[in-house]
Amino acid sequence: MKFPVIKKLLLSFCLIASVSLFAQDKVSDSDLDTFAEVYKAMLTENQQAQNSIFASIEEEGFDMERFSQVEASVNNQEHDGVEPTADELAKHKKIHQNIEKIQGDFEVKMESVIKTHGWTMEQYEKIANAISTDQELQGKLQQKMMGE
Repeated sequence: MKFPVIKKLLLSFCLIASVSLFAQDKVSDSDLDTFAEVYKAMLTENQQAQNSIFASIEEEGFDMERFSQVEASVNNQEHDGVEPTADELAKHKKIHQNIEKIQGDFEVKMESVIKTHGWTMEQYEKIANAISTDQELQGKLQQKMMGE
């Protein structure tokens, strides 16, 4: 007797799943082109932000290994290294303030790039989510990114 109930639940689940699949918006070629342009700009800006972060770390006299050790210590994580000095902790704090500024600037630039292409952040995220769940779209995006 319980089998028909389970069967009905499975059938209901399948119907709901198929309806939600049809409810997903299609990503047009035009949207994919725009997304690729925005994504390329984002990659460039991201590289510049990373370079700025590395420069900030070096300006404070850290190499990446020591900065990572101090970072781990500050975050109460296990690390292979000497505990940071008060001077290193002050420099670490300054670096993180710079990183927060760099990240804020990056976000502003990305929103500007997205708006320049006539989209809102929500539209960009919607397309990004659609691409992340669709292998065919991922392949098309990869081709566009490689200039094909």
